[in-house]
Amino acid sequence: MKKYKKIIVWGAKLDTGHTHGFIHEAIVRAAKCMGLDTYWLDNRDNLDDTFFDDAIIITEQWLVFANGNSNKLPLRKSSCYMIHYLGNRGQVEGNPGASMYLGQVGKLIDFRFASNWGIDGVPDKNYAYKFEPEKYDRVSDTAYYEKSSDYDKYYDIWATDLLPSEFDFDARFTEQRRQAFFCGTIREDNAPVFEGFIDKCKQHQIPFVYNSPWQKQLSTDEVRMNVVYSLLPLDLRPANHIANGYIACRAIKNISYGALGMTNSKQTYDLFDGEIAYAPNSGDLFDVAIEMQKNPKTKELILNQMVKIREKHTYINRVNDMITAAEI
Repeated sequence: MKKYKKIIVWGAKLDTGHTHGFIHEAIVRAAKCMGLDTYWLDNRDNLDDTFFDDAIIITEQWLVFANGNSNKLPLRKSSCYMIHYLGNRGQVEGNPGASMYLGQVGKLIDFRFASNWGIDGVPDKNYAYKFEPEKYDRVSDTAYYEKSSDYDKYYDIWATDLLPSEFDFDARFTEQRRQAFFCGTIREDNAPVFEGFIDKCKQHQIPFVYNSPWQKQLSTDEVRMNVVYSLLPLDLRPANHIANGYIACRAIKNISYGALGMTNSKQTYDLFDGEIAYAPNSGDLFDVAIEMQKNPKTKELILNQMVKIREKHTYINRVNDMITAAEI
């Protein structure tokens, strides 16, 4: 780093149970692996405000505004603040968004999803923007930077939580259990997306195993083992994700662990060169994935995409992109 001396990731420590902790953990592990002076802090660390000088500070807006463990983030004029989910629709539920930082920090960057958000499908309470990469500065294959008069915007997708040295290419040959596995949120607004797939599981007597990180949070290693040992480790996106072109980390992680990617997202399918299981309807996705798992050539396709993820979609890639953006 040229302009800044350290990276500070703020809030969502794993003991808080907040799901953003998985992202923060991956960023911290990657930055430390890169030899960067890196800290994962919240209110409980009780450090002097000056400790936050000359830093790239990465966090999420609702953690800063409303979380009791992280609502006292020092604001310093020598530091760059990269705030995920900052919002561009004004004050929502009392959350001031960008106005709490403007004039108080050295540089403010709104860390956005590299997709449309809140304009197609289900509206979002914080965001309404169209992703137009052709108008932005390109940082990498996945990251873009938009300069603005008030504060800048950074667009990117998430990544696998594995470091490059942790990839096990032989894992794709693991003997699989006859089960389907999904780690993520299933609730009233997205449950219909899963119905076709779950019905097919019942018809074929394949158990559907589901873990909600909001209810019983499995460790990263437990999730990884469930993915690798499952015949059908799927990722299904709700209607607003599909409409907005959002690419989730779940499919990226599953493939990096050595599993067949399975998705109803055309954008994810395209990201992985059409070498993963895809169908817009989850019942059809079940059939596509079953057929691919029977094909010996599928192991080679999984390898292709594991290599691609190791090269382009780890948090070392993302941290490098964030540093580049901060120093623009």
